[in-house]
Amino acid sequence: MGLFYAYAKNINDDWSYRYLIVFASRSVADEWWRAVNGSGTAYATSVNRVTPQFYTHNPGTAIIANTVNDPKVASAFLNKVFFTLLNDRDGRILSVIPVQDYTDHVSGNLFYIRSKADPRDFWYTSDNHSISVSREKRTQFRITLRSGAKGTIMIASDDIYISIPGLNDTAVGITSDGALTTAASGAATIFSFGDFNGSFKGQIGSVVVKTANGEAWELV
Repeated sequence: MGLFYAYAKNINDDWSYRYLIVFASRSVADEWWRAVNGSGTAYATSVNRVTPQFYTHNPGTAIIANTVNDPKVASAFLNKVFFTLLNDRDGRILSVIPVQDYTDHVSGNLFYIRSKADPRDFWYTSDNHSISVSREKRTQFRITLRSGAKGTIMIASDDIYISIPGLNDTAVGITSDGALTTAASGAATIFSFGDFNGSFKGQIGSVVVKTANGEAWELV
């Protein structure tokens, strides 16, 4: 996973306190944002996430670049994030960041689930309610935080539910042999958002299973 970039703009004018932000990875960017937004400090009021690559802040309240220096906010990210103050508007120089096509991991949204190793492979709900891997068909899944408001950005440490959208969403569970299914009895299975980084395994025509030795999947 490569570097991730974003801009930050002053909400009070169009020329001062503009920053280029470099994150060690996209997941670090989301984790930093959750730390800032949930800090209960002035930074939570000052900093706003407009898109994954565009933030605003109110320097009169709290300067975004100082988030990583404050132990009450996001000092854990001091060596994973850095801010570069850009030239003022009339400096006529702007560092253009690369466009990075990432799906925003918003709780409550619908996603296709695709293999990182082979992007042709998608999760698919078959007629017998099992979750399998297919290159011809795909199913949208709803990913929702176990606790937390819809619209919250999800990070690896979050507990989540996976479901099939409908009039009443159908929960995804796990059978006794570890296979994912939409026909699991009882309460919905609690997964970790980090499970997509290596706790699910599946091949073409086979069911997806939860395992300690899985592979990486991404939401698209």
